[in-house]
Amino acid sequence: PGKIRSGAVVNSPIDFAAVARGIGLDATTVETVGELERALEGGWDTPRLIDARIDPTPYAALLNITRG
Repeated sequence: PGKIRSGAVVNSPIDFAAVARGIGLDATTVETVGELERALEGGWDTPRLIDARIDPTPYAALLNITRG
């Protein structure tokens, strides 16, 4: 089998936070650990969605390791 290229994990951008807000959920998008920590603060009285944007660069190497 060939090596997995980073293109194997490329998806079209989806604004999951906007979709969640569209159906009435509290939602936010985070891109850093600090933003995630702030999003997790406070009470959890209602459902909420946190759209965590992460760097997909390491995925190719991880897939190659796990798939052999």
